[in-house]
Order: sequence, then structure tokens, then C-alpha cells
Amino acid sequence: MFFDSNAIIEHFLGSKRGEKVKEKLKTESCFISEISLAEIALWCCREKEDVTRRFKEIREIVEILDLNEEMYKVGAKIAFEMKKKDKSFGLMDGLILTSARSIKQKLMTKDKHFKQLEDVELI
Repeated sequence: MFFDSNAIIEHFLGSKRGEKVKEKLKTESCFISEISLAEIALWCCREKEDVTRRFKEIREIVEILDLNEEMYKVGAKIAFEMKKKDKSFGLMDGLILTSARSIKQKLMTKDKHFKQLEDVELI
């Protein structure tokens, strides 16, 4: 399973949505995109969380997938096309979706603008 940044945050919060993440962590290999680290760091700043500790926890539970030049191109194209349908769809969303697709994983997220996609599991 490939997690969106918000799925990892829900896991940290121990929310009901986070429980679904926890179950996936127990049963399969899980991943995040390196770009999600920026979103999680921003959340840490807002919530006065220790970003170094949270990054350490992330490395213990998931594999972090690096982006490459081709993924940036594909992610930008996905974001461009998706913005035609939903203006709230951002470039980082496109890059995270591209990361998941690059290793043929479903994306677990709570973002509703992914809802129409078959390779996404909403929490």
C-alpha cells in the first residue's frame, strides 16, 4: 500500500482513519513518496510536533520512495489534467499518485479529490 501524507498523519493521531493505516502496516509492505516528508514536516510545524522524531518513526514503518525526472513529468501532467476537473488538485497530489503508480500500489488517502480513481482507497 502507498500512503498519502494525510494517511500517515492520521496514523500518528491514532484516529479511526489511522486504524485503517495501522492494519495495512501489519499486513503488507507500505510506502510513501519522499515528497510527503515536506507535507508531514509542515504538519509538525503547525502542531508543534518534533519533526525529527516523526521522520524517524516514518522510516521505521514504511519505505520512502525517491522521485526521478520521469516521475516529475508524469506527476505534473496528472496534476494538469486533474485540475481541469477539480481546481483543488495540486502538483504534490499528482507527484504522490505518480509515485504510487510507479510501483503499482494503491494510494491510501483521505483526500476526496482522488475518489474517482480506481487505484485509490479512501479512508
